[in-house]
Amino acid sequence: MTNRNISTKLRQMLQPIRLQHSSIASRPETDPRTPFESDYSRVLLSAPLRRLQDKAQVYPLAENDFVRTRLTHSIEVSRFAKDMGRGIEELLYKKGLLDADIHQARWISSILEVVGLVHDIGNPPFGHTTEKYIQSFFKNIPNADIPEPIKKAYQSLTPRQRSDFEHFDGNAQGLRILLNLGVVNFNLTMPTLSAFIKYPYDSLTGNKPKNEAENHMQEKFGYFDCNEAEYNTIYQTLGLQPNQRHPLTFVLEAADDIAYLVCDIEDGAKVGAFGIEDIKQTFDKYGCQQWLVDNIPSQINDEQFLHQLRIKMQGQMLNACVETFVNHVEQIVNGTFMQDLIGASPMKAYKPIFKELDIYNFKSHAAVDKEEMGKQAIGYLLQYYMVKLFTDNHLSPETFMEDGFSENYWNKACEEGNSTPSDAYKKFMLITDYISGMTDGYTLQLAERVR
Repeated sequence: MTNRNISTKLRQMLQPIRLQHSSIASRPETDPRTPFESDYSRVLLSAPLRRLQDKAQVYPLAENDFVRTRLTHSIEVSRFAKDMGRGIEELLYKKGLLDADIHQARWISSILEVVGLVHDIGNPPFGHTTEKYIQSFFKNIPNADIPEPIKKAYQSLTPRQRSDFEHFDGNAQGLRILLNLGVVNFNLTMPTLSAFIKYPYDSLTGNKPKNEAENHMQEKFGYFDCNEAEYNTIYQTLGLQPNQRHPLTFVLEAADDIAYLVCDIEDGAKVGAFGIEDIKQTFDKYGCQQWLVDNIPSQINDEQFLHQLRIKMQGQMLNACVETFVNHVEQIVNGTFMQDLIGASPMKAYKPIFKELDIYNFKSHAAVDKEEMGKQAIGYLLQYYMVKLFTDNHLSPETFMEDGFSENYWNKACEEGNSTPSDAYKKFMLITDYISGMTDGYTLQLAERVR
């Protein structure tokens, strides 16, 4: 593929078209923002983003205010993604692979700044523990001790609709929030929405075990059955092939990996999940102890060691991912690049080190005990609202709101002219929308309130 072909394809994939035509008047001369900078403003001031301040990154309801929340983690990912985007823009432009106007307007780095900020916006309270619990709850509905109308309603769903719930995932929920669930429609640009989709498969073609997946992008799924039309419109408009990632999604994935691999280790050591010696021994186990010798001074205290480890490692990983993206840009644009950027870079040897250290975090009592509290609350709320929604013969929006339910989510689930959701899929989706949108603290409070 020639340089001209690559730059032409990139231009189509980056075109700042919104999913819905806006009726808003043109901006005044005093507002010089690009469409992608406008996307950033739209999500920065939103309630779903603010709620991330009370959602755990690793440690729910942490008493130590040093550790990261989903919000602080997302801010870091946004910064890492933007920084890599700037480097990619410069190198692609110098190689003649990026048009001058796109380079000058900083489209790539602006898109990455937005998707980095919102990449976890769909994560439920108490993180991946709740994802797994919701999946298990729905899989067990046929044999659960719950009212028969719930079982019948669940059996009425199509296989793919049931799969949406049995593989419930914060990535697909995040896209749903950006497409459907804002009090005011976000109406983000298509490149922003596309770059957000890390797993470009539906819940039946995705969710494959590692030994069956064609690539790591097929191990989860990226959009619900109810969002397929928008997904197809975005992909066709941007010239992406089915199941192809947007090129910038690889950069987002790398930014997220670097943030959680390196920064979560800093948090884990701070709360006592493991010590500095555990870190050194793990580096030694993988034959990478020389990296510590070359990069971190020996005569420093533990806190300085962690600080230097984070700074040096994230800096080298960020630079390596920029170079890897540019070196493989033709494959990435064509949809034939199937690795992650860190795994394809010279820094790949360090990824298993941090993954092994991260196990200490998730086995820590500080995380496990509170996750168990969250699981019990989630289970109670799921059943409570399902019983109410599927068996109350006098159901009304008002009776639901009395129990703390979101009026916005209720209204989104109802078609025009209807006061209640019209079908079983929308009812189940309404409940997962509401519960996954809660914060850690509010989940516990609400479960206690409605008992």
